[in-house]
Amino acid sequence: MEGIFPPLLANQQRKNHSIGQLAANIVMSFEIISTLHVLIDFLISWWKAPDLAKWLNHWNIIETEIKEWIGFDIANILPARHTTYKFQCYLAIFYVIMPALIFGTLLVSWEFNISYPIYCVMLIVHAYASMVCYCAEDAKAIIMFKCLVEGFGKIYAHLETNPQALDARKLEHILTKIRSQAYYCGTHMAFQQLLLILATIYFAAGSLFATVTILSGPVGDTKDELTMIAVVSISAIQTMARLYFKIRVAVGITREESRVSDMIKKRELGDQRVAVDLRNVHDMLTNNPTEISLSDFVKLNNDLILGVFQQIFTQFIVLMQFHKIKEG
Repeated sequence: MEGIFPPLLANQQRKNHSIGQLAANIVMSFEIISTLHVLIDFLISWWKAPDLAKWLNHWNIIETEIKEWIGFDIANILPARHTTYKFQCYLAIFYVIMPALIFGTLLVSWEFNISYPIYCVMLIVHAYASMVCYCAEDAKAIIMFKCLVEGFGKIYAHLETNPQALDARKLEHILTKIRSQAYYCGTHMAFQQLLLILATIYFAAGSLFATVTILSGPVGDTKDELTMIAVVSISAIQTMARLYFKIRVAVGITREESRVSDMIKKRELGDQRVAVDLRNVHDMLTNNPTEISLSDFVKLNNDLILGVFQQIFTQFIVLMQFHKIKEG
């Protein structure tokens, strides 16, 4: 393969000399781990494709029941459609395309060597395609969460704008189905999301360690140092921002359900004919609020954000201690 690929051993030794062997090895492992993660992610997605199709079919049935229950109210349905469409467009641009362009460009500029054109083409394809795949699969989970948020939102809008008597049993039936979809959503993507959380902790901790290691020495002497700082900094910010945004969307499900619960409480006090049935629905929502639970291992809520930060800094401290022992 001589003449197609650059001498990787020489490049690795050059980087180890300029940024430190431990930091270089950790950053270089990001590419291997992320590639394996993408492959595992898509393998699991292919294996669970029938379950995803079943979830989507059930959700279409629920949306039809919601439309029938609210009487195909155009004033309530169309804005939700437009909101979902805009959300998907923004998600594709800012969650998938832009991070892939920014991070892929940094990776290409780091390894690009015009003396090896075939290698450069393979590098460009790998840098951009792997990043798009890495973000696209996670975007699928966010869109599923957003569907649940919109489902509760339509019910809230109908309760708020419709002063007529409610069919409380039908309301309970629809809410139970939406809550069931949230449960199956967490079960369906549990393994993939758990892997992503572990990868996020490793990438963020490793990126923070590499950044501190580089900044602790003379900075700016080589292109490798500058590129390394940019790569690891953006990697840490991006992984944490993606996890935070996903958790915020998941928390939005609980928040929208809480709004529905509050509105049902108001209707319960004002409509004595269905007060008992509405009270049962209200108790169901308040006593066991809907959360995305990854097969009961962890819940996507605000506590998870704090837990992830704690794990990141714990690993960072361990790496710093190991670095000091090795340097000493």
